[in-house]
Amino acid sequence: MINTFAFTRLSAASSVLCALFGLAAIVLSQTVAAAPQTPPLSMDELYAQGQRDLPSSWRGVGKSHDAAVFMHQDRRRESDGRIAVWLHRELMAQEYFEKEKPYLSLRERLLADCKAGRLGITDVTYYGERFAKGAVAGTSKYAAPEMKDPVPDSIDDQILRNLCPAKARQAPAQRQKAPQ
Repeated sequence: MINTFAFTRLSAASSVLCALFGLAAIVLSQTVAAAPQTPPLSMDELYAQGQRDLPSSWRGVGKSHDAAVFMHQDRRRESDGRIAVWLHRELMAQEYFEKEKPYLSLRERLLADCKAGRLGITDVTYYGERFAKGAVAGTSKYAAPEMKDPVPDSIDDQILRNLCPAKARQAPAQRQKAPQ
């Protein structure tokens, strides 16, 4: 036989708990809505912050439509003659690694083939917080990077020109006029 008094008290207690959870949800949503929101940084502000906050071994390269780009000063010549360098990209908006892991900055190991004028990426590390802080959201490695021609006048084109010195151009020999 069910004790109706105990059932009534249990039912009343669960109603009170539901009401408290509902009230807590309302207060929490209003607190979050009232919390001061930091406005998103402009690309110029993001680039300037990178120049201040990144170690001195990173220097600014430029700004693309979606990221402020910095290059590490350490360059290594690979056995095949290509040059390897690390890039840091600080994204304007959050992106996702494998659809569920958000990241705001990434570091890429870039290979430059100066003879062919091409670039390829061998390694990428994705960071959940600005300026490579916080937990790593993921990594990607490419054993055989796809080497691509950079788009003219792009950040990648600028990086290639910075890494690969222009060959000394030789002016064609002047033709001498034959005596008449």
